[in-house]
Amino acid sequence: MGANDAPSDTPVPDTSTEPQAAPKARRPREGTKQATLIAMLRTPDGATIEEIMAAAGWQSHYADFRIMPM
Repeated sequence: MGANDAPSDTPVPDTSTEPQAAPKARRPREGTKQATLIAMLRTPDGATIEEIMAAAGWQSHYADFRIMPM
């Protein structure tokens, strides 16, 4: 409705200010390389590239590429 429009009897849509439920956090499937990598990185000491390579069966150039976006 603009500044020059007269009010109408049309009901106003419900614009509730209640917070919406947050979307569920995505979790990787159990047993995947992604789940293994995340579990390794969440340990108190983290994980080295060598440990990740051994656990995932990756070569060093691939491990670097996979981890870089994180």
